[in-house]
Amino acid sequence: MIQLFKLKFLTQNGFRIGGKVEQNLLTQLRIDEDTFIIPASSWKGTFRRVSEIVAGNKDHFDGHKNGNADEAKEFAKKDKVFRKIAESHEMIKIREDGEIEVNKENEENENEFVKLYKEFNCPIERLYGGEYFAGAITISDTVIKAEIDQRTHVTIDRKSRKGIENHLFSEEIVNVSSVEVFVVVRGEFELWKNTLKFLRDLGYFIGAGKSRGIGYIKLDEKESMFAEVDNLNKKPKFMSLVL
Repeated sequence: MIQLFKLKFLTQNGFRIGGKVEQNLLTQLRIDEDTFIIPASSWKGTFRRVSEIVAGNKDHFDGHKNGNADEAKEFAKKDKVFRKIAESHEMIKIREDGEIEVNKENEENENEFVKLYKEFNCPIERLYGGEYFAGAITISDTVIKAEIDQRTHVTIDRKSRKGIENHLFSEEIVNVSSVEVFVVVRGEFELWKNTLKFLRDLGYFIGAGKSRGIGYIKLDEKESMFAEVDNLNKKPKFMSLVL
């Protein structure tokens, strides 16, 4: 099954993503003069960080420490997807009797095989992608037509906590009250649901200027939608998001 999401986030302080430094001006990433973009990579980084906070318990971190080649081979016997990934990267061989052995042609194969095993069994890596496999989430860019606010700041000396003379700079802030993003999720629904709950209840930041409150986003559950798809021949029916 696949879940589709049309998510709306409130952005009461605006945001600034990427862009260039032009003299003393920090610019916003844009398509043209009044069209701005939040790339999918920025969304993914924000969502992943929240998921890491949500799943940041002892069991999660231990999962990346524990494991050995024997455990990985036993797991490969049971899980076809994991086995195919390991085979595609030439980490393992399947013998004629059906047993699995690590490919010894490369001395690093065993370490990489165990690393793959740990990543594959981590819900965060499965959702967002690991070194050897794609994630279960697809995220759109967000394109916005909006006005720009230009705010001026001074660089602060961290020791004296005073402004540094002649160190003024300005930044462009996209002045919008909300933004939308489209997300497709395949599996790992529980982690994704808890990530959205965190964004609804506490919110998080996207882009630059976090110390000044810029880029703070909070999920608007009432204005967000989702649909479940188990038949690609049927048109998705979107309904209100209820977490």
